[in-house]
Amino acid sequence: MFKAFQLTLKQASRKVAIPNISLQRGNSTKSLFVTNIPYVCKKSEIHEIFSEYGPIYDLNYPTDKLGRHRGFAFVKLDEEKADKAVVMLCGKPIDDQCIKVVIAEEREPKQKPDL
Repeated sequence: MFKAFQLTLKQASRKVAIPNISLQRGNSTKSLFVTNIPYVCKKSEIHEIFSEYGPIYDLNYPTDKLGRHRGFAFVKLDEEKADKAVVMLCGKPIDDQCIKVVIAEEREPKQKPDL
């Protein structure tokens, strides 16, 4: 691994805001925010990489209006598996591009302004 992409556990656990998450099947889950994904990478490749760390409860792979991948994804895993995935996958090269993986933070629902 390149030294420039090595992260400490503290850096890897930085949080990023995502939409509010509901728990499925009573399991304690965490969402991971994965960035710097090559545009040629397919959803199935991301699924394959993260499924090594346990069952994936949700994989959000956003695309633009033309159906092209936007370069990031949200992956929901069991809580302890998610922590391990952050440490093991942050900086992993995919097609000569190192992905970044952090624990995602739940966003508060937006409130409509009173007019």
